[in-house]
Amino acid sequence: HTALADLESELDERGLSWDSLDEVEKDWFLAEHLLDARDEGKTRHDFGVMLSAVAKVDPRLKLKVAWKVFQAWAIETPPQQAPAAPPELLTGMMLAAFSIGRPQLAMLICFCYCGLLRVSEALALTWEDVFITSTGIVLCLGVTKRGMEQKVLLTNSTVRTWCQLYFARFSPSKKGDKFFNLTYGAVLRWVKRLASLLGGESLGLTTHTFR
Repeated sequence: HTALADLESELDERGLSWDSLDEVEKDWFLAEHLLDARDEGKTRHDFGVMLSAVAKVDPRLKLKVAWKVFQAWAIETPPQQAPAAPPELLTGMMLAAFSIGRPQLAMLICFCYCGLLRVSEALALTWEDVFITSTGIVLCLGVTKRGMEQKVLLTNSTVRTWCQLYFARFSPSKKGDKFFNLTYGAVLRWVKRLASLLGGESLGLTTHTFR
């Protein structure tokens, strides 16, 4: 909304109307608008939404130059990385999750942290994807974001014990059941709640924090 308002304001300042511009002029106008926004230190994401909104309003409009400028902006300004959490805080979050009756959440945090998993990868695991062996735990991730079959081996003895207890308490009702009966939104909410409970609210943790 802010980016669109900025666009309308700039058109007004130049005494132009959007409808008076032809396709090439619109493309170059938007490209210059993006460059100005970048130089002013504005948020790139908002202007991606603006370009998408313009394209949705006029699907036939080709914004070749504007999109190239937008992509170049991404190369100059890498996306903000999720902050890493101290191991002590993550251990506290796992224990807190257990103490409030959320063992699935605790086990998910454990898997993501110890196995470098994305939360989406952990949530996709079924009971058939998790194996407890004499040497550790094998997680079969299937096709990941990198587009290839991956397996993760967790050899920490404490994690293995946790997983054995998890197996003893929970069991699938049918083939293909998810290992964690949680949604991504629920995990994100609990991550923020637990971090706040333990005094880590200022860290701005996200679900990618574990990885």
